Amino acid sequence: VHAYRDLSSALGALSAEKSELWVAGSNVLHATTATLASTFNSTIRGGFTEYCDSLEDREDGAISVIDGDNKYAPFAVSVSVGATCFVERMKICRSGTRNITKSGSGILSMFRCVISDCAKTEQGVGIYLSGGENLFDACQFKNLKYSSHECAGAALYVTDANKVSLKNCVFEKNGDFDSHYARDGHGGIAVYSFDAPVIADGCKFIGNVER
Repeated sequence: VHAYRDLSSALGALSAEKSELWVAGSNVLHATTATLASTFNSTIRGGFTEYCDSLEDREDGAISVIDGDNKYAPFAVSVSVGATCFVERMKICRSGTRNITKSGSGILSMFRCVISDCAKTEQGVGIYLSGGENLFDACQFKNLKYSSHECAGAALYVTDANKVSLKNCVFEKNGDFDSHYARDGHGGIAVYSFDAPVIADGCKFIGNVER
């Protein structure tokens, strides 16, 4: 077991031999984006406290936080072909640009995560995703806002990917925060895919609007 004082160092230490990271508490970024280049299968799990010795010790519903402090992008991940990055029980929020940026031909799979609370002039304020097949299961996308007549997909913007599967996800109160642009018409307020199939099963879309 190895302990790290900051998230960036912990992500940098992941390898094919040490491929699983447990995250405890709230991690506010003070210097730079938390970045992972995954050429191997990797797992990031949240919901831990200092008293947890196993997955079973986690309290039901507990999550851990990566907070960009409205200055930094909380999480950027590149997943190589043939590899999967699995993320569970994490809240990723308050980015200076986008909460999550995913690239590479590998798979990003997220389970019971919360992507929330970001308002920027960007496509894909919640997640900007490209490459591979990607899965989001029981995730929540909330309070993700853009402000530009050229923007779309406040919660999830997809380009150059093979497929995206959304299962039992909630998209709530995403859209634009500046009514000046509403008359220009946004496409795909919550989710927008430029060229990839998106399959949504059992998802809820609540109050995603442009004003």
